[in-house]
Amino acid sequence: MRDILLFLHILGAAAWFGASLAIFVLVPRLRAAGHKAAGPFMGVYEKASNVIYAPAAVLLLVTGAWLVVDSSLWDWDQAFIVIGVVAVIAGIALGILAFAPAVRKLRVAHEAGDDAALAALYSRFAAIGVLDLAIVTFAIAAMVWKMGV
Repeated sequence: MRDILLFLHILGAAAWFGASLAIFVLVPRLRAAGHKAAGPFMGVYEKASNVIYAPAAVLLLVTGAWLVVDSSLWDWDQAFIVIGVVAVIAGIALGILAFAPAVRKLRVAHEAGDDAALAALYSRFAAIGVLDLAIVTFAIAAMVWKMGV
């Protein structure tokens, strides 16, 4: 059972990391693509992110908790586990409070052809993406190297 849980846990982390990396790589290209390409992409991404990030967060929390509860080696006060829990909670908060509204505002600005707003919106979106990528990367490193053990 442990191997299945670990596999699912890693899949959740891979989904989160992959989606964040995609945004990191795509933001400069979307800025340059113009309204005809970037606007529809933001509409699709707005819907797709709910299918990627939310299930990844739930999968990470459930499988991570299960792995800790089922293990005699790991405990809730170990640094790498605390880091993982905090990272998922921070990622959820960032997604709800910053990422989703930023995607929505970018979509609306592209649909309206509001070039004046786009520069600031893309800068904010890029910063959110970098922060999200840093959070998940740090959490993965903490898990791999069992920080604090």
